[in-house]
Amino acid sequence: LNAKKVLQSVNKSSDKRCIAHNGLYYNILGDGSFMYLCVTEESFSRVTAFNFLNAIKANNANGNRRNQLDATNSLKKDVDFFSDPKNDKITRIRDDIAQVK
Repeated sequence: LNAKKVLQSVNKSSDKRCIAHNGLYYNILGDGSFMYLCVTEESFSRVTAFNFLNAIKANNANGNRRNQLDATNSLKKDVDFFSDPKNDKITRIRDDIAQVK
C-alpha cells in the first residue's frame, strides 16, 4: 500500500479519512475539488495531522500560494510548525501538568 493507491481508493468529496497500514497513517482531507494527504507514523497525533491539512487547505482556498516557490516555502513553514510538539496544545497542557506535579 502506498499513497497513490490510498488516494485512488478514496472519493474526492469525502470530508476526512484516516487509513492505517504497516505502522503508518494516511490522513486524507477532501473538499470536493482537491485531496490533501499527510502520511505520519503511528505515534504522530492525528489531530495535529488534520490541523496541518486544514491549514494547507485554508492557504489554498485563500489563494495565498501564487507560485511554486511561495507554495514550497509556505508548506515548509507549515510542516515545521505542526511537527514541533511545542505547538500542540494538548502536549503543552500535559507538559504544564507534569511540571506542576
